[in-house]
Amino acid sequence: MRLFVSSLVLFSAAFSSFGAVSGYLDMENGSDRQPVTTTVLNAATHGSGGAWSVSTTLSHLMVSSSYETPLLHPLTVGSSSYTDGGSSRTFVYTNTLDHEYAKFAFTTPMAKLSFGLYMRLSGFRGAVHSFDFVCVEAQGDYMMVNFQDRSTTDLAYRVHTLDQSGVGAGGPGMGAPVAVGQDKPYWVTGLWDKANLKATLKIYDPATWLLVGTSDNVILPNLAESICIGRYDVHGTSVQNASCYFDDLIWDSTGGTYPLFPASRTLVATAATQAAFNTAYAAAIPGDSILIPAGNNTWSSTVNLAKQSLTVFGVGSNSTVIVNQTGGNPTFSVSQSFVTISNLQIRGVSGANSGQGVETVVNHVRLSHLLVQELADGTFFNGYGLIDHCIFVNCTHTGRHFGYIAGGAQVRAEQYPIPFTSTNYLVWEDCGVEITSAMSGSGGSSISLFSSQEGASYMVRHTNIKVNKLNIAPAFDFHGNDPGIPSLRGVCGGQLYKVRLTITGSGTFNGKFADLRGGQHLVYSNVVVGADVLDNVYLREEDSNTPPTDRVENTYVWQNYEGASGTTPMPATVDSGAASKIVLGAQYFTTAPAGDYSTWSLKYPHPWTGASAPTAPPDPPAAPTGLRVVVQ
Repeated sequence: MRLFVSSLVLFSAAFSSFGAVSGYLDMENGSDRQPVTTTVLNAATHGSGGAWSVSTTLSHLMVSSSYETPLLHPLTVGSSSYTDGGSSRTFVYTNTLDHEYAKFAFTTPMAKLSFGLYMRLSGFRGAVHSFDFVCVEAQGDYMMVNFQDRSTTDLAYRVHTLDQSGVGAGGPGMGAPVAVGQDKPYWVTGLWDKANLKATLKIYDPATWLLVGTSDNVILPNLAESICIGRYDVHGTSVQNASCYFDDLIWDSTGGTYPLFPASRTLVATAATQAAFNTAYAAAIPGDSILIPAGNNTWSSTVNLAKQSLTVFGVGSNSTVIVNQTGGNPTFSVSQSFVTISNLQIRGVSGANSGQGVETVVNHVRLSHLLVQELADGTFFNGYGLIDHCIFVNCTHTGRHFGYIAGGAQVRAEQYPIPFTSTNYLVWEDCGVEITSAMSGSGGSSISLFSSQEGASYMVRHTNIKVNKLNIAPAFDFHGNDPGIPSLRGVCGGQLYKVRLTITGSGTFNGKFADLRGGQHLVYSNVVVGADVLDNVYLREEDSNTPPTDRVENTYVWQNYEGASGTTPMPATVDSGAASKIVLGAQYFTTAPAGDYSTWSLKYPHPWTGASAPTAPPDPPAAPTGLRVVVQ
């Protein structure tokens, strides 16, 4: 498979969510190999409720420019959100000196404290030794992230407490060891729980976000007072020329959320199975995130995402794979607003056109960095939203838009005309689409890559498409009203620009690049390349009423090209039956609208890609103007 998006980047922004993190040390201050000081610590800390100090003048706990590990998902501390974008720093302890650490002392000691951070070990495996690199101090008791260099066997993390009862699984004061590898980051998350007299560590592999192991032990009924990073133990003989790297230390002193992940309240499913996801979803509240770990699993029924502001994401579109075997139904059906689905793959059964990837029945939904293939409908939206940086392969329809919620006819009348600068469109942006010679779908002799009906408004921009098989009729379809269904109203309109469609193979292309049957449109700067080319940008009237209903108007078509090399002008063509209804200079134009781009087209990139989604519908449409009475 070849992907046709010029660049894919990691998901870096999400819709609003509720945070469970009260403090965050991002370690993004200081220069490489500079010893850590309270000035460095304070500048790199977000949140309040305590103060930093150092055990001594630090010489071996230093700032490092190596092994930066990104946050799992945007992190909210207080009212601010942090994405870790552009980060380049960690802290490193060069293991040559005992008892040298930085401490964050909490203003108010607490009965329940959770924390998490990335840790990476490098240069060990010299001899059997034991080291303490992170510590929670608790009125004379403690909880340490203890690392054991087990020489010729393996490395291991384990929890270490005072444990006066001597019941630790690894000996007095020690929990069970969790074997880990060297030169690899792990997410280490811990919980001090006075009520249950237990300290717990969980170790996760951030490549898959699967649990590696758990280590726990008993504690005294004391309050947690501080958290320390660096070398905390005083084992005078435990010295090696090795290093431990730290990144993204977070803590929750408000409720002890556990396990605590480098994100705003993320629940991690135990596997990529539908049952594991359902368990995580049942525990989620609106605003939470659910991470589906690496794996390839079949889902046999539709999952309804009915919790507002939920984020569902995987560890990558080639790592988290969901196979749709729902009997022709959606994999996900979204029924609440401000939901995001990202960084995973949804795949149907080849030749079966297995349902839809994602169906929505609300507005304000975002899909990002998905790979969707072998489905009847890659995306089936009933409302506006954003689909960015996604790849669609061998789907009978890449995308369908069926208008606003609820009742396209009524809403179409209330919304039209929608300003070209509004976000009240369904937008496909920076996507890639491919139909390969191997496609064995049952799409029939002709399909539309994108189609819409009844009050819809969609936009495709900055997108690459490659077609090797099947007829396309048309590539982009904007339905008008239907004279056989009096209540059915036409589309509000759409925008197509910066689309490159490459035609290869022996397919016959009978249709049109764009079939505009109603509403207002911008169609410009598109290129169709290939021996078989689609037939222009077609403007027509869907019905034969006089005067026309929901006809094409306020439409601009310019600078589009086609042909073997993509250099032949692609004109706007008006259907002969509509020549008196769609007139050049009145209903449509072959030049750009007047004024600057920002005054007549939606901002690019889409506002939702760089900030949280709005908490209320954006850009309310202007009040209808120029209303006319139509006598049927």
